[in-house]
Amino acid sequence: MPRLPPAFQQLARQLHRLWVVGVLFGLYALAGAWWLPQQAQRVWLPALAQKAGLTITARALRFDPFAVGVTLDGLSVTDAAGQPVLALDGARMGLRLLDSLRQGRPSIGLELDQPRVRLARGDDGQWRLSGVAPGVFSPTGEAPSPVVIS
Repeated sequence: MPRLPPAFQQLARQLHRLWVVGVLFGLYALAGAWWLPQQAQRVWLPALAQKAGLTITARALRFDPFAVGVTLDGLSVTDAAGQPVLALDGARMGLRLLDSLRQGRPSIGLELDQPRVRLARGDDGQWRLSGVAPGVFSPTGEAPSPVVIS
């Protein structure tokens, strides 16, 4: 079998590299569009709900791997008694790339559509999500900084 001229060998190597990049790009897109939402719906939301003692459901969850963002439709959080704690018609969260580069740390944008929150005032006078114990969402178990409502 005759050898290809060097120009064709170089072209073949470049086409092979382009093919590999295309396959990796496709796998990244598939992971963001299919696997991550499935993982979040089946594993992450139930794990968070179990840790918090709440019921968390979402009608739809989509990741955008190219904008590095997530869209959530129809979020509902209820306490152990079945009372609503938090509900959203929709939410969008995404990485602000230019701000992140300027600041040298990640900058996240968050938009909430029609948020409905049930608050309860504790004995200490601080407002908390009703039905949610202080520190339940903190990895250390300590209460997070309070949200000031004025």
